[in-house]
Amino acid sequence: MDRELDGAIDRLEAALAEIGCSHWLLPPADPAAVDAVVEAVAPFVLPDEVLHLWRRHGGVDIGWGHWWIGWLAPAEALGYWEDFKGIDEGFPDSWPYWSDDRWFPIALHERSTFFVVLQAEPAPRSLVAEHSSQSLDIRVHHSSVRTWVLMLELAIRTFADLGLDPTVRHVSVYDWYDLTHPLQPVAEEGFMLPAALVERVQQDLPRIRALDAGLTWPEPTPTKVDSGDPLVGPWPAALGVDQGATEP
Repeated sequence: MDRELDGAIDRLEAALAEIGCSHWLLPPADPAAVDAVVEAVAPFVLPDEVLHLWRRHGGVDIGWGHWWIGWLAPAEALGYWEDFKGIDEGFPDSWPYWSDDRWFPIALHERSTFFVVLQAEPAPRSLVAEHSSQSLDIRVHHSSVRTWVLMLELAIRTFADLGLDPTVRHVSVYDWYDLTHPLQPVAEEGFMLPAALVERVQQDLPRIRALDAGLTWPEPTPTKVDSGDPLVGPWPAALGVDQGATEP
């Protein structure tokens, strides 16, 4: 049992209950659906924490276009994984990694897809990497799925503390959760990013992202690598990509 991940899920459940949105978290995934994913990705294996997360909650059901990012149900994730394999985006400088068989999608948000790396042997933790089709880059977004869940809990708690309605769609601008993009308070038609929210995220998110860094992040830690720039040092192995695929 992953007690640390369970603790993060418990905190998220409590935060959602406080705002009356417990229904966003789906019941435990059907074991047959989880088994189908495990069988499909063999001989590689999913990180233990992804399987454990599905055993607690099979996904998040809040609809498309919402500011809150959850995680995909097993059947959804498997469908995207199968669809992504071998896709050529048609850009001469696009990253070759995001459609690699070892990149398994766990969450989607607008033009960004978030992945864990499939391993040859069971591993308790996996970093969460992002591929953005908009900017054609890749980032190391979180040091584990556990910190991903804690990020969600931080978001929910922050909205509750500030008296904001977390059920309002488009309550914030794109990438509010990503500190590789400078955050500024915004007040535009259809969007709201209060200064207090920006301050809380900028203060707390780096600490959360780094919690499991010693287990999953080689040094130095690249928060963002632009398209076309080669991955160097220990990062190809950490991200499960072929060293020969570092050139676009």
